[in-house]
Amino acid sequence: MGVLFSSIPWFTMMILHKCTPFLRMINDTLVIFHTHYVGGTLGGILTGVLAESCLNCLFFGDDPKYVSLAYAIKGSHSSAGFMQLAGIAFVLAINVVVTNAICLLIRLLVPL
Repeated sequence: MGVLFSSIPWFTMMILHKCTPFLRMINDTLVIFHTHYVGGTLGGILTGVLAESCLNCLFFGDDPKYVSLAYAIKGSHSSAGFMQLAGIAFVLAINVVVTNAICLLIRLLVPL
């Protein structure tokens, strides 16, 4: 997992960033997109894929709908993957809204 967590964000930062016109327009000095969004999304997906289902029972009991993605595919519970993607989309939406609100507040308070 460490190899993936370091090499995929590095690939998006060093190679994909230079090839994508949209990413070249963004002044991402601290490389927030590559380190947080790409790494966080990858971590969210791999956690669901590699999680042990026996650990889920500590939080959710023996409910069969709370299984990891690998066990969900094996047991034909297709909603587990969609729940992970919905969680990633929710976090992305919250981040966009809160970041825009902070930027608007700074715009009102600080004359730039």
